[in-house]
Amino acid sequence: MLLGYSDTSEAAYGAVVYMHCVKDGTTTTKLIGSKSRVAPIKVNSIPRIELSASIAWINTPANQMKTFVGNRVSKIQILTENFEWKHIPSAQNPADIISRGVNPEELSSLTLWWNGPQLLDIPEQFIELSIAKKTQFIENVKARGQTSIELRKLIIKHAEDRKSVREISEIVKRSNSTVHDVIKRYKTNNQVENKPKKAPNKIFTEADERYLVRKVKVNPFLSAPKLAIIAENELGEKASPSTIGNVLHKKPH
Repeated sequence: MLLGYSDTSEAAYGAVVYMHCVKDGTTTTKLIGSKSRVAPIKVNSIPRIELSASIAWINTPANQMKTFVGNRVSKIQILTENFEWKHIPSAQNPADIISRGVNPEELSSLTLWWNGPQLLDIPEQFIELSIAKKTQFIENVKARGQTSIELRKLIIKHAEDRKSVREISEIVKRSNSTVHDVIKRYKTNNQVENKPKKAPNKIFTEADERYLVRKVKVNPFLSAPKLAIIAENELGEKASPSTIGNVLHKKPH
């Protein structure tokens, strides 16, 4: 199970992630990684800074908030789909070390930082829930990109009705990330259908290709870059050495 913690102060904010394993009654928690930022010079309220560290308002529909808050909440909701959010006291929060700072000489001996809170009580049903959500997450990943045109049109219709990503995902029974991708693709391409793949443009005619092959038969030491120069000077076709190589591999010589 992945456990993430975040915290903020007027000086800095950040987050830290651990891998929490339970096997045969033995619990192991190890640090995976962390990220920190210096708080903006512009004065912000602590709640606004904490939002930058992914704290608060997570379960509120983004379209019900002010722009600053709503934009960040929407991004957090998309990136942390299927996550469980809990509050933890400051004394047990390893991210507190990021926001408050610590003497480098003390860091190597800080068990809280390297192994997370030792007395953290994670109920068995929470562990089972995380396994179930992992399975659902995998199914959602497999389903991404497999939406029908009708479903995409329905997603766009709800988006134009100013429904949030989370609201739409609940209506169409697809993950937040799938809904977000459909909306993003529509805003970029202004269409819900997949673009037909274009056939690659053929640079050389069959006669041109045979001409290049004959050049190699006469001089087997001709390199692809030199053949590219010959093609441009004698055939009037500009091609990369890799394209020349493809022609030679395709044609027996």
